[in-house]
Amino acid sequence: MGSLREASTVCLVRDTEQGLEVLMARRTLSARFMGGAWVFPGGAVDGEDDRGRGAAHDRWLVAALRELVEETGIRLDEQDLTYFANWITPAPLPIRFDTRFFAAVAAGDTDPVVDGDELIDARWMTPADVLTEAHSGAMLVAFPTRKILEYLGRFRTTDRLLIDLGAQPSVNPIQPRLAVGARTIEILMPGEPGFAEAAAGEHDPDLMVKMMQIAEAGGDVPPELRST
Repeated sequence: MGSLREASTVCLVRDTEQGLEVLMARRTLSARFMGGAWVFPGGAVDGEDDRGRGAAHDRWLVAALRELVEETGIRLDEQDLTYFANWITPAPLPIRFDTRFFAAVAAGDTDPVVDGDELIDARWMTPADVLTEAHSGAMLVAFPTRKILEYLGRFRTTDRLLIDLGAQPSVNPIQPRLAVGARTIEILMPGEPGFAEAAAGEHDPDLMVKMMQIAEAGGDVPPELRST
């Protein structure tokens, strides 16, 4: 079971004639984890991000702003970001993150300039288009990112999104579980059928070996789990 690494990510959205668009960026192909995947700009929280001001998510907020500038050149202020989601990687995986998601609205003419190091491409897309490309296999998109895109895709405009975000009473952590079958690995959300039963598998010392065997045998494995 890998230790948790704190990370932040920014879902930057804008209004267009086609509806709400979100900024997607592509990780470098040489990345240790999820190389070539399409993600929201973001990265790990480091020691300098902790300002010690007492708020629980301050260091994640500072990291989100810093990573956005470093990776895309886009500068925002703290008040521009709204914290709305917290995802924790399933327990058995060796690389795990405690990631906080922030939403922010960008001007229609905002253009990213990727750093060419961590990110090699960026483009504005509707959430529906990203999900279509992910479903076809044309874009590698991780499970939490897909779930966030499904949420963003419910809104036609950024105003509607902000209204919904403002109505959220609190942010509760979401930690999926893995259901490992004979030839399949499925990522389950809390409340889905099989979620409670999957808890037992998290303590199986041979779970990672079984997952590798399923992947090597050509079984049905979520794309992000093929690179763990």
